[in-house]
This record gives sequence, structure tokens and C-alpha cells, in this order.
Amino acid sequence: FKINSQKDQSYGYTSIGATGTNRATVHYGVYQKGNKLLKYIVVIKIGDESEQTSSTRPGNRGKRDSQLIVTGLFNRIHHGREMSEL
Repeated sequence: FKINSQKDQSYGYTSIGATGTNRATVHYGVYQKGNKLLKYIVVIKIGDESEQTSSTRPGNRGKRDSQLIVTGLFNRIHHGREMSEL
């Protein structure tokens, strides 16, 4: 996949830590090698607008923030709940 910050849509979500909100882009696809397929999802945390210029690592909230995104996805799939826009 190719990242195009002008064209890719970002989504807001509630985060942990002092900031409390974050933004991310989501990319997905299928990697094929021979007759084997691997589906993948890539979540890129980009931070909110104020972090884009002031922070050296915008969107970085640590591993727990990333784990919350993934476990939230699995929780919605497992319990058959409606998916969030992220």
C-alpha cells in the first residue's frame, strides 16, 4: 500500500494519557506469495492537528494505545457489535 497524507482519511478515537484523543489512518490488503494468502491491517497513529507541528513523534501514545485499538476491534468482532468508524 502507499500512504498519501493528502488523500487518506483519518479517524479520531479516544486515547489514553494526558492528551485523551488521537487520530489514525487504516490501511488493509492481502499479501500473496504462491498459493498462500495473508490478510493484513495496518493502523498508523498520526496524532491530532496540534501534534503535527509541535511533536517529533505525533500520535505516539505507547504500546497500550495500540493494544486498545486492536483489542477493541477483536471485541467488536467476537461479540457481533457494530464496528466503529476507525
